[in-house]
Amino acid sequence: FAFMGFAVLVLSNVMVAVVVQYTMSRCRDTFEEMRQEALREANQAYGELEEVLRFLAPASGELLIEDLWTGLQEPTASGLLRVLSVTPKEVDTTINLVGGKSRVAVGAFCHGLRKLRDRARGKDVLHVLKHVREAQAKAR
Repeated sequence: FAFMGFAVLVLSNVMVAVVVQYTMSRCRDTFEEMRQEALREANQAYGELEEVLRFLAPASGELLIEDLWTGLQEPTASGLLRVLSVTPKEVDTTINLVGGKSRVAVGAFCHGLRKLRDRARGKDVLHVLKHVREAQAKAR
């Protein structure tokens, strides 16, 4: 009788393990699908933002920084920034990184904004280190 009870306990544990394994596998698949969908939506939103800003820019593809800020306050652009969870501070940082004193190229701004929101890769870190070393050498 004890042997039968033990066998039932082992069998039920195996069944629970199979169900848990299946559930975990489905969760991983669902998470990956959701991540891919979010990435597609973000890429689409960045593309739409660039189109809106290029529409505002003259043929040179550059905007005065004041015009860029005005353009970003338009309903379409501000909605896209909200979708992308981009803060005004991040916009300002991107302008400072890629812009000149008074103008910013639309393509460079959108690319810089995307890079700022992206995770740093090894080559990005190496690029920054290279510039830091060059700046230190010039300072000496």
